[in-house]
Amino acid sequence: MADFAYQLVIWFLVLVLAIPYVGWARHPDSKPLAGYLIFIAIFSALSWISFSLLSILIDPFIDRQAANLDAIRIIIFVLSILIGVAVAHWQISKPPRVGPPI
Repeated sequence: MADFAYQLVIWFLVLVLAIPYVGWARHPDSKPLAGYLIFIAIFSALSWISFSLLSILIDPFIDRQAANLDAIRIIIFVLSILIGVAVAHWQISKPPRVGPPI
């Protein structure tokens, strides 16, 4: 349970630190709130999906008695956060879509 609490705290810190980051990284034509909402939606979903998939893929290869189990968990967690940030950054740096005039 403590691991889950730490993960929530880290996730919350990333979302708070994303506020100035989105202001710097977003496309100049997009609105700040829209860029932030896109960032947190994509980051949250993709980090959760990549963490789950990486955990499932690496699970058969992990020795449960190994002393480095915590290190493997940390590596998977950090890698999933980096994947989420990279794709979310790519999305917010693209110009916003312009619909047809009404």
